Amino acid sequence: MIDGLQGAVPPMKKKRLDSLRIERFRQIKELSIPEVGHVNLIVGGNNSGKSTVLEALRFFAGRAAPTLLEELLSLRGEFQVVQQQKEASLLTRGSAEALRYLFFGRSFPAEDGSAIYVGNSAGDQFVRLEHVYHLGVDGEGEPSAGRRWKMASKKDDPGLWAIEAVEIRSSAYSDPWVVDLEDLFDGHSRGSRYERQVAKLPSSYVAPGFPLDPRLAEAWDDIVLTPGEQMALKALRIIEPQTQGLAFVQKAGPSTVRLDAIRSLSEGRVAVLKLKGMSNPIPLSSMGDGMARVLYLVLAALQAQDGFLLIDEFENGLHHSVQSMVWEVLFSLAQTQGLQIFATTHSNDCVRAFSQVALANREVDGKLLKLERMPDDGRTVAATLGEDDLSNLLDAGIEVRG
Repeated sequence: MIDGLQGAVPPMKKKRLDSLRIERFRQIKELSIPEVGHVNLIVGGNNSGKSTVLEALRFFAGRAAPTLLEELLSLRGEFQVVQQQKEASLLTRGSAEALRYLFFGRSFPAEDGSAIYVGNSAGDQFVRLEHVYHLGVDGEGEPSAGRRWKMASKKDDPGLWAIEAVEIRSSAYSDPWVVDLEDLFDGHSRGSRYERQVAKLPSSYVAPGFPLDPRLAEAWDDIVLTPGEQMALKALRIIEPQTQGLAFVQKAGPSTVRLDAIRSLSEGRVAVLKLKGMSNPIPLSSMGDGMARVLYLVLAALQAQDGFLLIDEFENGLHHSVQSMVWEVLFSLAQTQGLQIFATTHSNDCVRAFSQVALANREVDGKLLKLERMPDDGRTVAATLGEDDLSNLLDAGIEVRG
């Protein structure tokens, strides 16, 4: 255990999800994992759906909020492509057409009831998104909750007037929300009302890269002079043992500042370190990717208290010799912060480090989830390996990445 992270810790809190079921989301036609742990490492070959599982969990935690949907589409360039097509008059339905990329097969399903589902196997925790048509609006200007059908049914009555929409259902609230497709990403529509009212779960996503952006500075401000600050510094000492302090300072700007540049300068804070024996602070960016990665992981974990920490390509920037110590930090944070962690990896060194830490921390339920996509029917299957399975694998030296 990392020095300073051991000691009295609270008992593990109940998992946000004890199982995971995903249907019709991106490349996953169907995936059912009967049991997930507090800390989960996802492995599998290329195109097996590892990163898609993280996206699906973001979809679940964010309750399919429009800003999140737009971000998921933008990260893969899908929103931008549809916007360009719209500007070139190749589309009549506008930017919301990009939503089809979230559905299995990259198109809106033709049949009723064929929806994106992310939640548990029991069906009492879920978010469901269906592409529908609805009949006009009621007397108060709300989308009608009456007849709904797919375009295939509408063809039987070509004169029928209907509005294309999405229906969002969640276990978090009793009634579904129906939002006109063209209004989904409009900041002054029913989509924005849904965004304001929905109760999202705490969630942090750590991308494969190292984006030292202003949000990290804000996250650091939240933990200064708290136990979280000391935990972050102890984690940074895994990479650089001489670390004594960290601060985010204002980036130096030009002596003459145009009015349109004031706002960007106000957000331009950079991380600097105080190292033992050094009189001047050192920019964190000059210390290598490992330091940035560790800081990002710890701050993201502290921001996601009682929710989900989602890490894509855990091993990025981390030498194999330090990965077990970083896993120790995350297992400790899972217990003290009430986190449920899902991470992906391509690295067998990462699998081995995770397995060793999971075996040494039995009070935190660690599981290895191996995904494989079936070529015949498009289903994704998962094998779940708990602590005893991991012990046998380590002893046998078996390759488990896929």
